[in-house]
Amino acid sequence: MCAGYECEWLLPRRGKTVLLPKPNESSSTQQAVFTHFPRTGVYIQPSSSPHFDTEIERQHFMIFQTRTAPELTGYFDSSVWNRKVLQACHDQEYARHAVVALGAVWKAQDIRQTPPTGFPLGPGGSQEAKALYAFALKEYGRAIRLMRDIPKQQDPDRLRNTLMSSLLTTCFESYIGNQELALSQAELGVNVLLGWRNECQEAPVDDWTRIKRLEHKSTFIDDDIVGVFVRMDFQVMTFKDRRRAKYRTKAFPKIPALFTSINEARLYWDLVIRRVFLWYPAAHPTGSVMLKYADVNCNSITKGTTPAQKAIEELNDFQKVTKDWYQAFLPIFEQTRSCPGTKDHLAASTLMLRYLPSRFKGSSGTRDYHRVVKLAREILETDGRSAAPGKVVFTFETTMVIGLLVVATRCPELDVCRQAIALLSKHPRREGLLDSMMVVKIVTWMLDQEEEEVVDGLIPKSSRLRIVRNDFDLKERKAVLHCSKGEGNDKPLPPVTLWW
Repeated sequence: MCAGYECEWLLPRRGKTVLLPKPNESSSTQQAVFTHFPRTGVYIQPSSSPHFDTEIERQHFMIFQTRTAPELTGYFDSSVWNRKVLQACHDQEYARHAVVALGAVWKAQDIRQTPPTGFPLGPGGSQEAKALYAFALKEYGRAIRLMRDIPKQQDPDRLRNTLMSSLLTTCFESYIGNQELALSQAELGVNVLLGWRNECQEAPVDDWTRIKRLEHKSTFIDDDIVGVFVRMDFQVMTFKDRRRAKYRTKAFPKIPALFTSINEARLYWDLVIRRVFLWYPAAHPTGSVMLKYADVNCNSITKGTTPAQKAIEELNDFQKVTKDWYQAFLPIFEQTRSCPGTKDHLAASTLMLRYLPSRFKGSSGTRDYHRVVKLAREILETDGRSAAPGKVVFTFETTMVIGLLVVATRCPELDVCRQAIALLSKHPRREGLLDSMMVVKIVTWMLDQEEEEVVDGLIPKSSRLRIVRNDFDLKERKAVLHCSKGEGNDKPLPPVTLWW
């Protein structure tokens, strides 16, 4: 499930290669409480001129600083990409080469003006783009060789550099479409951070709260670092390993009456969804009970069984915690409506867009589907990075694409589904490993099949297709789609191969 709805079909083929050494396995801990703590540590704005061997290195470092880092940061306040990563470049050669590589590959993709899923070396790439891509690979290779010395370091440098290496390698591999390596590096970094939290011998709390209580022991780890690794954990659980039971939360977090900031609301929503990610495979490993928060049907559950009772209880808890979250967030959201186009306005809109699909099944009518499309259009056409049609944006977390995907595959109004697809097509973007153009291709094919049975502009439930599995490859831009038809999803269709 992604942001409160099913996304099993997103799982790509698995890989085993990792670039960095794996940490020791840590013991499992159960959690029950999440507490928000203020940021700690003193931040120093880095200068823009660490040492470079060549002028071309300096140029692409500046591209990262002025173009790539803001794009990766998005609308929420964060010091990770525009401060911590840049600080690392001043005293860590591996970080400097990795950042230069990211700047170069960003520039290569910008020149091509195509979704950043294929290689600039492929058909259609200009000579300049090909040269930039080759330079990026060379710089990235230098960074990887230097990272091999990190295990020899002593803490706290080893912890900081292991996490930074994981972050940078995950980002680069995601950028060029190496999904398996990106997931392996993300999983490594998350496991290192979750292992470090075992130094705290306090009462059981949520994994990430335990880490945050240790922030005073590190000048590197703070809310922003914790947040980015929480969202990397989502990527791992979405695309690779949804059975991470050793990091299982005991309950949903207790939501305060009112949130004090957009970032606080975001942290709580992340923890709500993490609970969904972790509970689902742990509660029914055999797959006999299907709990889909975007398409839940309690009548299909075999009542009276222990798994069924747990599923119903979990659904009730989810509905309560999401209602509490909405009430705590609504005042902040409404306050930002008075300042359209600002960063707070865009961040609050993005967070609301993440929330709304969680109540699609429980709401009557199609109002929430319309709201998601309206918010998405508002964000995409207001944000200067996305406003130009065809301009590709790369972000490090899934928000816009998954929300519009759920609208296009769940809303009964064909016109609204088409509007969602049109937005993704007009404003192509990569969110982590999720490519909007892949989604456009898949959902367009599905709607073409469903449109044959549309009645008065509505898609009957008996005609809707459901994605059972999607075996995709970002490098090849290829998806092998497996669907079923009908409300009970009991009529499998032959697989279809799609290219984008």
